[in-house]
Amino acid sequence: MPEHVQGQPVAAAIRAVALILLAAASLLPADAGAQQVRIIADGTAIRLDPNATSPVIVELASGTLLEYTGESGDWYAVSVAGDPGQDDVIGYVLASEVELVGAVPGIEPPAGAMPPAGPGPLIGIPSLQEQYEDARRSRSSGVGKVIWGLVLAGGSYAALEYVPPLQVPVAEDYDDADSYQSALDRRSAAETGRSVGMALGGALGAWGVAQIAMGWRNMRSLELELPRTAGPSLQVQYGDAFRMRSSGRRKVFWAVFLPLVAYGTVEWVPYFGVPDPEDFDNAEDFDAALDRRDKAESARSLTNILGVGLGGWGATQWVLGARKMSQIEATARMSALSVPTGRFVAGAPVELFANRRGARTQFGVNWRW
Repeated sequence: MPEHVQGQPVAAAIRAVALILLAAASLLPADAGAQQVRIIADGTAIRLDPNATSPVIVELASGTLLEYTGESGDWYAVSVAGDPGQDDVIGYVLASEVELVGAVPGIEPPAGAMPPAGPGPLIGIPSLQEQYEDARRSRSSGVGKVIWGLVLAGGSYAALEYVPPLQVPVAEDYDDADSYQSALDRRSAAETGRSVGMALGGALGAWGVAQIAMGWRNMRSLELELPRTAGPSLQVQYGDAFRMRSSGRRKVFWAVFLPLVAYGTVEWVPYFGVPDPEDFDNAEDFDAALDRRDKAESARSLTNILGVGLGGWGATQWVLGARKMSQIEATARMSALSVPTGRFVAGAPVELFANRRGARTQFGVNWRW
């Protein structure tokens, strides 16, 4: 009996410790390592390092769950199961190709993670293909703005220089002071309009240049990832480049042809030639011929301005299209080499690569021992 009494404090202490441990366990998350990522597209590449040219460890199907271990820029570090008897491998996957699941309470999700479902609408991250198309539309919109900016500024300038009613009036050409004053007012209003038009044209052109630069930069960076996503195939890209080059050639042709036709019309067609007073019976016919000649010269000047703008646009398209075609042709030659991707040489895996790095296309062989 005394021994039983002496054992009661010990048993009570054991029960108290057990209750405290159970209470602490109930307050902890069910799984402290429950933060995972889910693959959202088939064929998603898990790479050895956080960059687009790093070797691929494995390609996984949509819905695969991986343990999240950290992040590096736009990449998530994940744990990939190794071969039987070997440790897991840490790899990297683009944040845009996965979604976070099972976030641990009290731990902030990494930058770029999908927001949890809540009372507000869920905003999905656009796919690489959607981002590429947005960048292309931005670049195309920028080209249009630059063209219209040049047209607006050039037209505003040319109107005052080559349109007779808007040119600087000469007092001797008017019968009375009221007509001369009206011409002066018209010239003043036209100069104000020219200043506004050129300012608007310059602003529109600057906006377009910014869109072209940003769209082009984003397209070039995304093209590094497009071959491993649902992006356009090399054949589709080659067709787009071919059409761009052909369009540029046509624009250059018309940019040369139209000014030549305008020049020949003004210089060699007698109807638009410089009038000689002796060839006309009265002053009215001579004045009409002078007016016709002035209008023809104004039209020729505007055609020359149009030809310069069209030629610059066409030359740019021609050069960019031809350059893109040569890059794709080089990539196709690289992929047609006799050593296939993934072949083992001397017991080591060999991988061919053809990547864009800035303005250059890189080709080579990765041989890892």
